[in-house]
This record gives sequence, C-alpha cells and structure tokens, in this order.
Amino acid sequence: MLAEEQVTDYVLWFYTPLALPLADGLRPEAVIYDCMDELAAFLHAPPQLLPREAELLRRADLVFTGGPSLYRAKKDRHPSVHCFPSSVDAKHFGKARDGLPEAADQAAVQCDLPYAYVVYDHARPKNVAVIREWLAGQDIVLAGRYSEWEYYNSDHAFLAGKKAADKVRQLQGQGLGAAAP
Repeated sequence: MLAEEQVTDYVLWFYTPLALPLADGLRPEAVIYDCMDELAAFLHAPPQLLPREAELLRRADLVFTGGPSLYRAKKDRHPSVHCFPSSVDAKHFGKARDGLPEAADQAAVQCDLPYAYVVYDHARPKNVAVIREWLAGQDIVLAGRYSEWEYYNSDHAFLAGKKAADKVRQLQGQGLGAAAP
C-alpha cells in the first residue's frame, strides 16, 4: 500500500511488539515503540511477546513508557527511553467545576482513591484481589473490562456486565449508593 500510494517518508509507531512482523520489508524514517503496559505480564500473554519486544527494542529509534515503573524496566534496554506517566491536570480541569455545587446524584457515591495505576506486575493476581476487596468494601461495583479483570471472549464480558448490574440493583435495594464505572 505504501508503494501504491507512493509514500516514501513515514514513521512506524508500535503499541505492541506483536505487530512487528508488519514492518518486515519496510524502510521507515524512524521506529517508535510506545510501551504503555508490560504486556508480557498479562494473563495468557503469547510466548512470542518477549522475543518480539527484544527485537522491537533493537529496531526502535525512540521508546515511550506509560509510567515510572515501565521506564525503569526499559531504560537499560534502549538508549532513548522517555517516561510519559498517565495523569490528569487537576488544576486545569478543576476550573470547569469552579463555583458549581456537587451533583446530588454523585455526592452519595463519592470515594477518594488515594492512588490508582495499572497493575501489571507478576504478583498481579494477589494485588488485583486486594484492590477488588477494597473496592467492594466501598460499595464500588466494577463493570466493563475491569469487572472480572480477564476475559476469554465477549460472552464472558457480557455476563460480567450483567453480574455488575445485578449487584448495583441489590445495593440500591438496600438503600446504599452504588455506581458502575
């Protein structure tokens, strides 16, 4: 397609090492590896992930990481690794609420999370269990891709959503505020 469209100056930007074979035969101006998760630590990670990441790190001109721990994990594996942590500019976005009262339907379900980040280390199952237990103790019902923390197929995801909705209805029936993020 690049030849057909006569594209000669381009950059390849990878979010996953698994896509690396798509670069075979291409001659980009630069290769960027945008590493936002430690994919090899995910449940059921394919065995070719680590060798492909090693090859992508050899080919990349620039590596971005999505947080300090990823930066520390990659900085000695490539000469140009840059950390771009996930964050929210609270001061900037807080301006939108200046002078506005708390929404009545949200006030009852407020919960201060002291810190939140992606859990991708090798103790993930244990850490996820601790997080889920804490959230359940706050009457926070998880829905969507985070409710079960792992899906095998879309049917499993839909069933997890139904379970979350049933739990919210149960909590509301008890007079407790509940939210399904």
